[in-house]
This record gives sequence, structure tokens and C-alpha cells, in this order.
Amino acid sequence: MGIWEVEPGAAVLLLGLAVLAALLPWCHRLYRRHGGLAGWPALVLGATALYLWVVVAITQLPLPATTAQFCRPGRSDRTGWEPRPFSSLVELADAASMVGGVDLLTSSDLRQVVLNVVLFLPLGALLGSQTRLALWAVAVIGLGASAAIELTQGTGLWGVFECPYRLAELSDVLTNGAGAALGWGVGRWGQGWLPQATSGAAPYARATAGEAAGPPPPLGPPSLGRRFLAVAADLVLLLVVGVLAQLVLLGPLLVLEGRGVLARSWFPALRVLVGAVLPGAGLFLLVPLRRPDRATLGQVTALLAPSGDGAPGVGALARRALIRWVPLVALIAAGAGAGGWAVALLAVTLADGVTTLWRGDHRSLAGLASGTTTVSAGGCPATPGDARSGAPAGRRPR
Repeated sequence: MGIWEVEPGAAVLLLGLAVLAALLPWCHRLYRRHGGLAGWPALVLGATALYLWVVVAITQLPLPATTAQFCRPGRSDRTGWEPRPFSSLVELADAASMVGGVDLLTSSDLRQVVLNVVLFLPLGALLGSQTRLALWAVAVIGLGASAAIELTQGTGLWGVFECPYRLAELSDVLTNGAGAALGWGVGRWGQGWLPQATSGAAPYARATAGEAAGPPPPLGPPSLGRRFLAVAADLVLLLVVGVLAQLVLLGPLLVLEGRGVLARSWFPALRVLVGAVLPGAGLFLLVPLRRPDRATLGQVTALLAPSGDGAPGVGALARRALIRWVPLVALIAAGAGAGGWAVALLAVTLADGVTTLWRGDHRSLAGLASGTTTVSAGGCPATPGDARSGAPAGRRPR
């Protein structure tokens, strides 16, 4: 284990959650533009999430089994750092001079180069077809994303392992960037017949050139799906922000003091404070208090807000936060790994969902504790008939 006392499975889970967190602004935009997640926009969003998860799995898995000899010098020539910018092409040229012909087409050297290009083709195609980004911007995004992947590999999952378990190659960054650039060309070619997933036109329809976008669709009472999304988004953000806070605030301490700081009696409490308590207070108390609608970022994603007798106060927000915050804080304090976090996410969302289904007024567990109810951002409350269907009723804010 490296400088972070976290199991590798939990680290990979957090990478997957970070992917979801990165897609939340896109999800929010789809709700504002289309009034929901359905049709072509939802398909593109889901395909993007799946693609990013596949990239994480291909580049970070399988995780190695650590032993006493895991970090011994010279254990493998496929781990560590390879700073030569065209090392894979040099190896391919060497293989071509030795084998040539059909043998070269089936060689591992050619396969590695081709797969690196193909891996980032979908990213470039997505950005080329669904955005107005120029070729150079897409290439920079591809290079940056690939550099982040190689740094993750070269640092042993950012310190989870004491040494790299894969080879971080600068050559991979260049071939991935080339794949993104080629994908941009494919996306531009298909832009004429693919709908725009983030178009401001009528829901799920593509506006023709010069056609005025129609009015945004009305948002009805909050459906169970939207409310589930808001709760899940809040908990995902709590985990991701907690890890980032530890990297920023505790990382320098660990680098300066070394692993000995992990044995200090006060370090576990500091980890809980930095990784759970402060992020929870910020996301579930400070952010809502700064917003006129008192919504959390997860609720903002799905265009939801709490409602009560006037704007919910500090006490109501605190009680609402504790329902969804305390279980994760307790698990982090107990040192729970990936399985514990997954159980917490499911337990909190299921508890809210079961309570909502069981009660005739469809108030959640957090809503009961805080004396609030969940409404659409336009003020349309949940009703027994509409909460399940999400039928349009009410008006969304301008």
C-alpha cells in the first residue's frame, strides 16, 4: 500500500464516481434545455458515461496483487516511466525491420499503437459532432486526458501503490491525442446527420439552420427518477470532493512528513475532518445557504429545490444534511472501503425512495426530518398522482 490508506478497489471506484461528477453539468444542461433525460440527449449522455468507464477500466485494471517483492528493482520492463516521446513508433519500426509483412500486422507493437489511437477516437468524435470546438481544442483535450491517465499509472494510482504497476509512456499521450484529432474529423463528417444532444431546440429534435429554438418544455412535479438522481449526485459529489480535499490539504503533509504521519494518533480524525466533515458542511449547508432556493448541487442538477414555510433555515438544512451525510462520514471514519461506500450510497438512496413510495404525500426521509418537501425549480410540488409519472404541470423558471 502507498501513502494513502485506501484499498485499490476503492480508488478505482472513486475514479468511476469522478466520471459521473464530471457529467453532472451536462446533465443539468439537458434538464434546462429539454426538461428531462430522454431520447437522443439521454442516449448520448449514457454512451459518454459508459465510454469513460471503459477508458478507466482499460487503463487502470486489472489491479495487481501486492507482495513483498512487488516494488523490487527490475521486476518488469512494462512498469515505471518511459519519457521518450515516440518510443512506441521506434519499437514498431524495429519490429517492421525484423519481421515485416503479415507478421507485423499481428504484432503487439502495431496493436498497441492502433489501440491507443482507437481508444480516443470516440472522445474526438463526440466533441466534434456535439460541440463547436476547433480541431486544436479537441487535440488539447485529448492530450490532457491522456496525460492524466499516464500520470495516474506512473504514480501508482496517485500513491495507492508504492510504485507504478503499469508503464506510463509519453508516446501513449501523443497517439491518444492523434486519436482524438482523427475522431474530431469523424464527428465533423457526421455532424450533418446526427442530432445535437445539447441543442436548445424543441426536445429531442434537431433545429435546422436559421430555425428559431422553441420554448423550453415545462417541468412538472418532481418524479422519483429526478429525486433519486439528485440524492445520488449529492453523495457522489461528497465522495469526490472529499478525496480532492485530502489530496490538496493532506497531500503536502504526507509528502513532507512521510508515512510516519499515518501512525500519529490525530491523523485519522484529521482525515475524517478534511475528507468528510468539511466537504459535507460545504456541500449540504454552505452551498444551499448561499442559494436563494436553498438547493444542493445535486438538486440543482435535476432542477429541484426544498420548500417549506418560506425559505428553509439553517436548522432545516442541517437536519436534511444529516440524513444523507452521517452514514458516509461514519463509514469513512470506520475505514470502510469500496464495498462500504457502495452500501452507503444504496442505503441512503433506497431509504429515501422507500419512504417516498410508502407515504401518500411522497415526502422523503430527509424531507420529514427537515419539515420540507421537494419541488421543481419552478415551484411545482410533488403530488400523489404526479410524483410517479412526472407529468408536465407548472412552469420552469426563466
